[in-house]
Amino acid sequence: MDTALQSGSGTIHLDGSVNSAAGTHHDLTVHSAALTRVGGAVGNSTALGTLTIGGNVQLGHALVSTTTAQHYGGSVTLAGDTTLQAGAIDVAGALALGANDLTLHTNALSLSAAASGSGTARLATFGAGGSIGIAGGAGTLQLSQSLLDRFAGLSQLSIGRSDGSGAITAGAFTLPTALAIDSASGAVTLAGAVNSAGTARGLRIATGGLTTLAGAVGDASALRDVAITGAVALAAGTTLTAHSVDFAGTVDGAHALTVNAATTRFGGAMGGATAPARPPTDAAGRTTLGAGVRTSGAQRYGDDVVLGASSTLPGAAMGFAGTVGGT
Repeated sequence: MDTALQSGSGTIHLDGSVNSAAGTHHDLTVHSAALTRVGGAVGNSTALGTLTIGGNVQLGHALVSTTTAQHYGGSVTLAGDTTLQAGAIDVAGALALGANDLTLHTNALSLSAAASGSGTARLATFGAGGSIGIAGGAGTLQLSQSLLDRFAGLSQLSIGRSDGSGAITAGAFTLPTALAIDSASGAVTLAGAVNSAGTARGLRIATGGLTTLAGAVGDASALRDVAITGAVALAAGTTLTAHSVDFAGTVDGAHALTVNAATTRFGGAMGGATAPARPPTDAAGRTTLGAGVRTSGAQRYGDDVVLGASSTLPGAAMGFAGTVGGT
């Protein structure tokens, strides 16, 4: 049956595991005017339906799993790495991670105050197949710019699941902190411009699916570093501006790609399937080519070029303003 625990002034301790009876998903409501401490896992064997904690709560080394929702009416403080998974999660007070990591698996997230700490927050859908929309992009889990900004005080923010297969689509947005986008096989699309707020931030994208670039990255405010693992498609003319840019996989698309960076690396072939209009280059730094570069127009390299492997560079014309060497 559904259960309610209440204390007028004392702390409520949930030190052991809490589960719903087998075959059920009952609700639990807890309210203490002082503090609720959750030291054990909740719903690890049989998930609860809805968990409501009315006051401040401390979560320690915990998995909290519910099928419907989790409502936290006060501040949430982590005493250890914690995973919350529910159809919807809302936190009315401050979210204090300390040095701990917080993973949120949900299809609807609401935070009323900023998160703080040196740990990492990971935001992902309730199920592995769910989709994510960033800053107006299409997706079941919607992460608005204002919601992303709640995590500006953390050292890193991660979006997506390591076992994810749903698409991740982003409109134009600003990095509030270092950002990682992860998926096992889902497509990642940057449909708008991506810039950094204040200090240059890093952007890492790792997916077994296709990453599509359709907007400028770092044009208004340069990023610290950009690293993309997996195949990349250019859906429009694209400029990337950062201290370092690393493409670990192939790059294709019948559009121009310009990289303004001190160090640039292409680990895979560029233009192997669809040739870009021209190769990426700038007037300073170094570009490392790990495979061939094929373009429909001229290839002109404004910086030093290092060949990380045997490379073929077919193009309408060829020009090197800097040195050309091998590793």
